[in-house]
Amino acid sequence: MRRRPGILARVTHFISPNRFGDGSGMGLIFVYGSLKRNCFNHGKFDFDKKTRFLKDAAVRGFRMYNLGHYPCIVRTGLEDDVVHGEIFDLVDNECAALIKKMEEAVHYAEEIIEVDGEQVITYVFRRVPTHAKLVVDGNWREG
Repeated sequence: MRRRPGILARVTHFISPNRFGDGSGMGLIFVYGSLKRNCFNHGKFDFDKKTRFLKDAAVRGFRMYNLGHYPCIVRTGLEDDVVHGEIFDLVDNECAALIKKMEEAVHYAEEIIEVDGEQVITYVFRRVPTHAKLVVDGNWREG
């Protein structure tokens, strides 16, 4: 595995604490775990009504880890590391705020990354959690 400066996903900046709920529009979100279509939190957050599915996507430079009932991703910077997920357009302030609250409650950090030329919000861990298991193919499946 080698590092390459032009990886598909890269952090461009951190979102300010006021990013959600300020009336400025939500933007796009990359989800890779329980918020994906047909997963538990997708229904819980009423994603079908409060977001608009745009496309399946993959980000390079991250590894996915299984935390039990949900995954996390950690930046590696390695081109061979890929995480698969989905991109949604957030169209509801309340939904965006609830996602942020849920993710930050379990210590995810909010970042904006570039995926296929789009600036998207995602949630990451800064380091691999103790006892987390690598999801080798980078594709989360519930069940």
